[in-house]
Amino acid sequence: MADTWSEEQTVGRLRQVCERWIDSACLLFGLDPEEQRRSRFQYEYKTYPMEFSRNLRFQVGEQMEQVLEGLIERSRSRLRWKQVKTIFGGKYRPRRGGKKGRKDTTRWGVEVETPTYEVTVLKVHYGKLSLKVYSKGERVLRIEVMVHHTKALSPNRKLEDFPRLLARLKEMLERFIQGLCCMDRCFIADDLLERLPTHSVVGASGVGGVDLNQARMRRVIETAVSLSLTPQGFTASELATQVRAQSGQSKAEYGPRHAAYDLKKLRARDWSR
Repeated sequence: MADTWSEEQTVGRLRQVCERWIDSACLLFGLDPEEQRRSRFQYEYKTYPMEFSRNLRFQVGEQMEQVLEGLIERSRSRLRWKQVKTIFGGKYRPRRGGKKGRKDTTRWGVEVETPTYEVTVLKVHYGKLSLKVYSKGERVLRIEVMVHHTKALSPNRKLEDFPRLLARLKEMLERFIQGLCCMDRCFIADDLLERLPTHSVVGASGVGGVDLNQARMRRVIETAVSLSLTPQGFTASELATQVRAQSGQSKAEYGPRHAAYDLKKLRARDWSR
């Protein structure tokens, strides 16, 4: 669904789809087109199950598997009731009505499944709402939020309320991704630290590696990260000035020429543009 559509356009297109299906599959068995026009017969459409998903594409499938396995391993135990409640925007445990004086809690919590084809699925449940993380193909990681019955979100389930319900699902998905990012710890592939100091090529010229054991390289990376927040970017001269302020070096010891070469090293690792 295009993000540029207004709520009216979205509802109008959905209504067209519903009417086209009903007219071809259902209504014609009861009323012919002329009787439909004369009686002004209309259906009222409501929403029941809904889902909203986002795909993360990886260049290497092995990296996707590593991210998914690490995500499940580190996040499963940290998604407690408080975090689950915040993600779904609730205040209390999900409940369903029972006999008088008795209320049974519906399921909530985190579970990991491996149904078929060695696909691992991380699920987070909150009553009639669920979140899933799983691999979709060789290099696509899908994160989706599902509402099994839209009554859990709003008593108004008419088609006109569909854009607002969809916006709530989008907010849940974004909170879920943000929560995973906050709970997850940064991790590096096993061989990355070994490959960083090796030589690289930028264009037709070779450059040295990124050795994090050198104080100069650590200062350059820290300074580049802080300067990257400026909207207009930064120059090699500005980088050199900030690095000299930290190290106490003179301009001859670390000038724009040295900064440009260090930036070229970072560019070779796709850490800079």
